[in-house]
Amino acid sequence: MQKNIGIVLKSYQPQKCKLAILDRDSGKIMAVPHRSDISHGALIKYYEREQEHISFITNIDIIDMPLMLSQNDIQFVHHVLELCYYFIPTGSMAPEVFSSLLRFYEFPLVLVTPLLKKIYILQLFAQLGVYPEHSSIRTPRLQALVTTSIDILATQSLDLMIEQELDVWLVHCIRTHPYANYFKTINFLPMNKVL
Repeated sequence: MQKNIGIVLKSYQPQKCKLAILDRDSGKIMAVPHRSDISHGALIKYYEREQEHISFITNIDIIDMPLMLSQNDIQFVHHVLELCYYFIPTGSMAPEVFSSLLRFYEFPLVLVTPLLKKIYILQLFAQLGVYPEHSSIRTPRLQALVTTSIDILATQSLDLMIEQELDVWLVHCIRTHPYANYFKTINFLPMNKVL
């Protein structure tokens, strides 16, 4: 029997014995772990068994943590995990998002500037199928950022004016969620200045 692999989006521990995990093959699951030392952002391997619509995970191995990126900007890591937690419905598959989150462990040094972090979130929203409702916000320059690899963008000189457009795009995307007012990690976006 092969172990599952997943990324912990949210840990309810120690209050509750529950984790929200983005599983590579099963999508977003809520699971009861057999241990209580697993934190947000952990890349884990585990055995999963479902019993009466509840997932139990055992033999958990912590494979990696996004330590390098967390040292530079832990709030950004938590922001991305929070967005995934809220925008991916339980049971939904998100293979592109899972692959994108693996960047935190494999290539953390690419996401070093605030602009590249915002572009990463723009691409994350695109993978989730979340776009601003107003077509006037979807400028050709931002559409190009959605489809260009973050590795390529990291080597280019980007116009600072695009950051203002990007802020508007991201705020509109976040505001599409009914619980956006409860998000804890969106401090880096000018939520009150945009719109």
